[in-house]
Amino acid sequence: MNKRLYLLAGAVSLLTILSIGTVVYLQGDFYPLTRQTSIPTSKTIQIELSENGAKSSSEDVQIAEDAVIITKAGQYDISGQAPNLTIQVVDTVSDEVILRLNNASFASLEFRSSGSNIVYLEQDSSNSLTGGEVGISATNVTVKGEGNLTISEVSRYGILTTDDLNVESGNLNIVSAGSGLYAFHETNADHGNLTINGGNITISSSQQEGAALFAGNQLTINNGTVTVEVAYEAYVGKNLTINGGTTNVATVANGLVARDPFIQEGQTSEASIAIVGGTNTITAGNSPLLANGSISLAGGVNTFLTSLPDQPVFNYTAQAEITGGTLIALGISNVTSAHQNVLLGSLIGNAGDTVTITDTVGNEIATYISPVAFTAITYSSEALTEGEVYNLSTSSGNIAQATATKDNIVAPQ
Repeated sequence: MNKRLYLLAGAVSLLTILSIGTVVYLQGDFYPLTRQTSIPTSKTIQIELSENGAKSSSEDVQIAEDAVIITKAGQYDISGQAPNLTIQVVDTVSDEVILRLNNASFASLEFRSSGSNIVYLEQDSSNSLTGGEVGISATNVTVKGEGNLTISEVSRYGILTTDDLNVESGNLNIVSAGSGLYAFHETNADHGNLTINGGNITISSSQQEGAALFAGNQLTINNGTVTVEVAYEAYVGKNLTINGGTTNVATVANGLVARDPFIQEGQTSEASIAIVGGTNTITAGNSPLLANGSISLAGGVNTFLTSLPDQPVFNYTAQAEITGGTLIALGISNVTSAHQNVLLGSLIGNAGDTVTITDTVGNEIATYISPVAFTAITYSSEALTEGEVYNLSTSSGNIAQATATKDNIVAPQ
């Protein structure tokens, strides 16, 4: 009798569990035991490079004397060295192509494909593209991974796209006789967007013309570290936005430039520079910030320097405003409006001088070692108190005073 009761109780329990499971499943919160817990990955095709050329067992890879031609979407692992070889993805490919660079060295890479194009740098790998007119050319491309890529001895562009160019991660070192990262569509003003979301990027580009980073439309820095060791201009875009990351650039001419390449004569330019965050150091031969439109400084830690003391730090055609962040600018500095207190002072200093700002009781507000000579200083931060007088001094013995204000922001003469 007891045995029958146990069997009956077990059957009832099982039915209850199944009933509850059915209800939950119908509500969308139950997953059957056969549900896959991992997403299957596509097969990776191997491409091996050598001084004798290249080899691959896949029929989707064609080997020519000076080129490897990829004819189908998918994932490809590239390794080895073939200094004079170009890798191409044909224009009939419209789905995602992932090229995984795994200690690969060759001349150049061409994505003619219209789908998503990804260059993935395998972790700790060292990869190089050398000697071509363009290191990577593409309709669109995203660079990611935790490896290293050096693009050198290119005559025109490090990476060139006609649509979007994104850097998510990785270590990029570009040496170009022209420009570094370049996104531009000749006829479509909405294309040509360049976005940096991470990674470490170092660029040396032409001192005659061109830019280290250029976008025909939107140029956005969200994160990562960008170092421009030398360039004619550093960042150029119609609308240039810095939300975060670290920018450290040095230029022959201007630093950050807002310029609309599609503007017609007689039209009013709506180009803009907006700095919202990040740590940004701009050392320019002319103006650190130049906008054929407006400039907005809303956040970040910002140091703007000009090598020519008579050049304006903010150079614009519409307006320039300070609403937040920290700013130290050495050079003539005009803004049209400020919602945060600003110090404007006439202070002469030499390259190598330490600039110190203190309040009237000697509390240090800021200090900075200047790599350039200067005749004026602008400082702004939330630490300033409106109407209070501050002392400005250099280690070479020059002194001045300035009053914190949000009004009458006119550069000292």
